[in-house]
Amino acid sequence: MKVRRLGKFAVLTSIAALAISTVVATPSFAANKAKAVCPKANAKATISGEKYICIKNPYTIETKKTAKLTWTMVACVDAHKVLLGAREDLVKITTSSKDTAIKIDAEIKVLEAALPAKLAAAAVWDAKAIKYRAQAESSTALAVADLAKANQAGINVATKTMWTRAATARTQAATSYKNGAINAERLSAGLKKTQADIDAKKKTRDKVLGYPTVIAPQVDLAKTNRDLICTL
Repeated sequence: MKVRRLGKFAVLTSIAALAISTVVATPSFAANKAKAVCPKANAKATISGEKYICIKNPYTIETKKTAKLTWTMVACVDAHKVLLGAREDLVKITTSSKDTAIKIDAEIKVLEAALPAKLAAAAVWDAKAIKYRAQAESSTALAVADLAKANQAGINVATKTMWTRAATARTQAATSYKNGAINAERLSAGLKKTQADIDAKKKTRDKVLGYPTVIAPQVDLAKTNRDLICTL
């Protein structure tokens, strides 16, 4: 009978020991549950095939301004880094865009200050070009008339030669006037280009100031991705 009692006690002791070991093991399993509180910062674990790290969830810190150490997906940490990088880029681009726009505005002011004088000078060259064109047309017409006289029937050689030379001289004059008109028009165009330069710089400035609006959606996308991953 004593032997049986001891045997029964041994069995009960074994069962109790097994129960205790099961209870002790349970907290360890619970500690490795996604989003559960974890004991040591930067500890690592694999849960359901995903890599986790013991940190304060960046999404929780940002949205609730406070957070405990929890098992957080490594993918969440990576997504948060991408978001921070995107935000940093946006700040840099915004600052750079503003600085560049300020420089361009300064250049525009210089051009705008010089514009009235340049347009006035362009008008002078335009008038000269018109005058030279008219003189070229007149000289050409006179040259044609001189050639007609040179080709009249019944005139002597000396007279023919005289009118032919006159026609040649007038043709050369017409060519000079045409070249003068071309130069005047070129100079006028160069002066008028100042306005085109101003317009081009304004477009460049507006484009530069618009760079942040191009980057902003990327930041929003990175945040949406981070929020999604960090709340899984």
